[in-house]
Amino acid sequence: MTLIMTAFCKDGICVGYDLGTQIKDDLIAPSRMEDGKRKVFDFANIPFLICHHGIDKINGKDWEEWCAEYKKSLRWEELKFKKCVEDFKEFIEAEVEAELLNNDKYDAVGFILCGAMKKGVTFTAWELFWKKGCTVEMKRHIGLILSGDGKEYVPEILLKEAFNVN
Repeated sequence: MTLIMTAFCKDGICVGYDLGTQIKDDLIAPSRMEDGKRKVFDFANIPFLICHHGIDKINGKDWEEWCAEYKKSLRWEELKFKKCVEDFKEFIEAEVEAELLNNDKYDAVGFILCGAMKKGVTFTAWELFWKKGCTVEMKRHIGLILSGDGKEYVPEILLKEAFNVN
């Protein structure tokens, strides 16, 4: 189970996430939890993050390896934010779809791209979400973002009081 909370703040974006990951060795055995799994990939030189939930290994590579490969490609450098999201989708989509087709244990992969492509530009966030048997969902988020399957455990009243969300 994963819970990623992303909030737009006055001077940037705040991201919080759990470190747990669910391990399911086979279809019959119960799953177990392990700690220490990062869920945010930081571009460091610009205010841009990619958050992840769902299947960790996509076609044999850890999700962070795919993000590092995308960063290293520099294909995102001159793009506006939405175009960057579309480009990342194009970069990873065939791999995600192949993984979903062949994975008998898990059925979803999600990425939240948030930040800005240049310093001094308005922050934004978009989510890409694939579920086995469905087309990819691409949606823009505003305000407080909850993602991952853990979001169902956050009581709505808590959010309204803590973040003044209506």
